[in-house]
Amino acid sequence: MPRIAQTKNGHAPKICVSCGLLFEWRKKWERDWNDVKYCSQKCKSAGAKA
Repeated sequence: MPRIAQTKNGHAPKICVSCGLLFEWRKKWERDWNDVKYCSQKCKSAGAKA
C-alpha cells in the first residue's frame, strides 16, 4: 500500500469507505477525525459497499 503524505494542515487524507475517493481533513471534523470514514453525508447514508 502506498504511503499517503500529510497535507499542509498536518492530517493525512483518508479514503471514503463508500465511494473510494480521497478526502482531506476539514475543520468540522476537528474533534473526531480518527472516527471519520465517509467523505460526505450522501456516502454516509449509502453506507459501505458490499
